[in-house]
Amino acid sequence: SGLYSLYYEAEKGARSNFTLLDSPITSGGKYIASTQINRGYVTFDVYAPTTGSYLMWARALAPSATTSSFQVQVDTQTPILFDTSGGVYSSLWHWSRLNSGASPRLLTMTAGWHKLYVLSRDAPFSIDGFLITSDPALTPTDAAFTTLR
Repeated sequence: SGLYSLYYEAEKGARSNFTLLDSPITSGGKYIASTQINRGYVTFDVYAPTTGSYLMWARALAPSATTSSFQVQVDTQTPILFDTSGGVYSSLWHWSRLNSGASPRLLTMTAGWHKLYVLSRDAPFSIDGFLITSDPALTPTDAAFTTLR
């Protein structure tokens, strides 16, 4: 069957200890930021059309080593550390793939609906949105940002 990609706005999730903020350079003009270290979450209902492994990309800020990561969890699976910096710190919004060093980490989901948790680790940590995809060749860019929604 075909490849699947779906973009999620970070501010659309149900959140605890994350603040909603405005910015003219984010999707929809809004983003969210964690307010406490290891004490916050945002939940999303995500759909997997088929059982398999999915890549996750996040559009985030990573200005320093202490403000660049969060954890992601599907249903009751073990949370996965998501370091959005890739070792490069910047105050600019950028896309980052869920990874473990140079290797991508994958989300495993059965066909159907799942609960995806973005779990606070650093504070403040800022995220604009994320992409779930089965397309290993897809690398999101800000230029194509509006077509992902």
